[in-house]
Amino acid sequence: MNPPDILTALHNALKNSDNISYVEDVNIHLGKVSNEPNYPAIVIDPGTKKKLSDTTGGIENWSMTVSVIGGIKVYDESKQIVGDANIKGLEDFENDVKKALSEDHTLGGTCLNVSILDSSPDDGQDYPLRGFLMTIEILYRQNRTTRE
Repeated sequence: MNPPDILTALHNALKNSDNISYVEDVNIHLGKVSNEPNYPAIVIDPGTKKKLSDTTGGIENWSMTVSVIGGIKVYDESKQIVGDANIKGLEDFENDVKKALSEDHTLGGTCLNVSILDSSPDDGQDYPLRGFLMTIEILYRQNRTTRE
């Protein structure tokens, strides 16, 4: 298990989730984007990696944090937080991403576990754009020599 494969699996898991099927695949980005994306959009950005322990046989247990950043544009002020059947609000979108991340906690066997550590909404200063920053932790094992 290695970080590039894990991040690719995370990216694919979000693109393939029925829970966020309203987000076009081209709007789910692995890494930050230089131009303003179409909304709704998701950005996956890797964070800190930390070795947790060594096991026998040269296997290391690792933890990696990843930021999952979601953004939507909601022009109806009354629906910017909680939407309805036609408009997703910020809390709806965040909850749908949580459901997508919870579908397979091993990302198809590329890691040991994915868990959501925290999530926080933006301050609403850029209305009609609203967003959240979610931090997830991914646990994985890696061979010290081959890094697989």
